[in-house]
Amino acid sequence: MQMNCRAAPTPAILLLLLTHAHDTSALRLAVRPKLWLLDRDGCINADVGSPGVVRREDLHLIPGSAGAITRLRLFAPVAVVTNQSARGKGLLSAAGLDEIHERLRHLIASASRGGLASEDGSRWDGLYALHDFTCEPSEAVMVGDSWSDVARRAGCVPVLLATGHGQALAAALRRQGTRLPASLTAAALSEAALVREALCGGPVSVYETLAQAADALLA
Repeated sequence: MQMNCRAAPTPAILLLLLTHAHDTSALRLAVRPKLWLLDRDGCINADVGSPGVVRREDLHLIPGSAGAITRLRLFAPVAVVTNQSARGKGLLSAAGLDEIHERLRHLIASASRGGLASEDGSRWDGLYALHDFTCEPSEAVMVGDSWSDVARRAGCVPVLLATGHGQALAAALRRQGTRLPASLTAAALSEAALVREALCGGPVSVYETLAQAADALLA
């Protein structure tokens, strides 16, 4: 499944019912996960827009993300999953992608493991990570910055960040007077397919940053 990051339209966002908006205990995990699946662009490093990071010097960490990964790894392995459509478009070579991921590993001081990257942008590598780590989907947490990330989570526990493509959602929630972290569920089926798919699987927890998510989920 393709994992193109797209922000949900504002009309769809307005159909959301907010629950436990200020009760962070309601957002904690019921069981200890065996694997953390982290989307790359917009979650760990800054999203630079289309066609994505195609040069190693364009990759810059979001403040706090390296420390968050270090904390998450104290509880379970971390796998970085990403679809890079630039590979399929011929804008990024395999060697260039390796250089970018080597810079990522250097920047986070080897805080993540299992870095997986799709070469053609046509599949969701979280499925491969689950296999590699011998982990059931319900035992893993998928962290992304777009509705497509959490909609196509294959049964993993969903976490949405307000960084990267998640900034549009965060802005809409602020206009409604909602503070993060928050738990979102559907009051009615949204016309936006990705939002409907994401929320029909249950509530989705939303956090400002990966650092805030790590602090709350590990509390």
